[in-house]
Amino acid sequence: MKILFTELSEAELLDAIAYYELEHKGLGVRFKNEVKSAIKKITHFPEAYAIERGEVRRYLMHKFPYKILYSIEAERINAKEIRPGSFFFCTIKRNAQRCEMFIK
Repeated sequence: MKILFTELSEAELLDAIAYYELEHKGLGVRFKNEVKSAIKKITHFPEAYAIERGEVRRYLMHKFPYKILYSIEAERINAKEIRPGSFFFCTIKRNAQRCEMFIK
């Protein structure tokens, strides 16, 4: 099964890669590789992950505080959003300066 990115999810992915690369050289590449690994798992086992809302499922990334929201269609998987997971926002109060770019 193939996965297609919406315009929004592609923009979110590129923004996150750029952000991590600015934080530390090579970290953006590591994030991109983690997303590739997640996509491989989603395409092989699309129904294995929890339902976020309605028909939308979520995959929680392991090495970065992000989740991939996707839906399953007849012939493809639509990646709707790539965004910080809800547990990430819980740390904002404790570390507001580091999380500043996600609040804006």
